[in-house]
Amino acid sequence: DDPMVKAQMDDPRFVSVEVVELASAAPFLSQQRPGDSGDSELVLTQTRPIHRDGREIAKLTVSMSAAPLLQARQAEVWRTVWRSGLTLTLSLVLILWVLQRYVLSPMTELTGAAEALAAGRLEQPLHVSGADEIARVGMAMERMRQALLS
Repeated sequence: DDPMVKAQMDDPRFVSVEVVELASAAPFLSQQRPGDSGDSELVLTQTRPIHRDGREIAKLTVSMSAAPLLQARQAEVWRTVWRSGLTLTLSLVLILWVLQRYVLSPMTELTGAAEALAAGRLEQPLHVSGADEIARVGMAMERMRQALLS
């Protein structure tokens, strides 16, 4: 085995290498990847002349497959999809937690306090903290509760 051909065949992109002598029209060297039928649409074959002393003595035919490159690219795309999906999921969890913590829970407390005020239960003070709009509504409801008590 020619070391140069062996080195090429170690590369998964190479499907076959063949050198045909013009004088005999017989293959001088022919190497095909064992068991590789490959996807013929992904195989590119090129034939080039081999010159010696200014005249063509043989033809070199090399067939290469784009399948390993395509597989690597597909694997990269899937890794990107999984990373994006994980990032999206974590982002949604964070957004839902922030909504629950800073909007939904305070609104639930205010709704309960408003229902208590509507029912005439004025003895329970509203404990409100923060400076956002929900906190301001809570403070206004606490002032209203105190005004109703006096």
